[in-house]
Amino acid sequence: MRDKLNQVFKLITSITSMSDSGTIGLLERWLLSKLQRRIKAVTDALENLRNRTALEIALFEIWNDLRWYFRRTQKPCKQVLMEVAKTWVRLLAPYAPFMCEELWSILGGEGYVSKAQWPVYDEKKLDYKAEASESLIEQVMEDLREVMKAAKITPSTAHIYVASKWKWDVYLKALEAPSPREAIKNAMEYAKHLQIKDFKLVQRVASSASSIGGELKEVRFKAGVIDEYEVLQSAREFLEREFKFKVKIWREEDSEVYDPKNRRFNAIPYKPAIYLE
Repeated sequence: MRDKLNQVFKLITSITSMSDSGTIGLLERWLLSKLQRRIKAVTDALENLRNRTALEIALFEIWNDLRWYFRRTQKPCKQVLMEVAKTWVRLLAPYAPFMCEELWSILGGEGYVSKAQWPVYDEKKLDYKAEASESLIEQVMEDLREVMKAAKITPSTAHIYVASKWKWDVYLKALEAPSPREAIKNAMEYAKHLQIKDFKLVQRVASSASSIGGELKEVRFKAGVIDEYEVLQSAREFLEREFKFKVKIWREEDSEVYDPKNRRFNAIPYKPAIYLE
């Protein structure tokens, strides 16, 4: 744990010295939303005397959130990172008091961190669309790796096709259901209302929605429809850096789409279709 705390110290001190070149966008909203979830999880664990769990969340999960943030952006927002750092130091203070007092001073905190107000969870600061959007990017990355592994190729270009609007309507109807059986029933009834006749595809959309649970289901349900095209376009340069090939984003319903294998019709919400060449 000492090595990890040293890494935390270096990371937080580096935040204080960085230039403020970034602005608050979707990724920053995601980071602040995740921070609220960490505050709640750490506080709940402490109140239930699960000290080890609280430490693991405070130390490792916030660390992982920040690692992902720095991996995703080339223009970090110092304003947001300072807010995260000040919260992080207060959450870690019970476990590393001397280090956190030093960091609190470096961050410009008033008085002693041991006497500072404990971070308070604020549900209003949760950003479901930002969290849902980031989960889409992670899902696409996972799917790209699986398709590359199955195809056994290193492509020059990945074509990604996002689902049409009616599939989103069906997906959200399925998310409302309390069980997989009800999800398929809801989806089928709604598809008939929309005069959709491809019931196998409707069932696939419903099954995808009903396969998730817990926090992810709540996030996607409360986020509603997200613009997958815009989300992936904004992350395109990041995906190209990660995979070392070109990435092109298409809408399923666009009139002029490069899709030699008709893959776009397989796209469903949060699971865009992929064609590699």
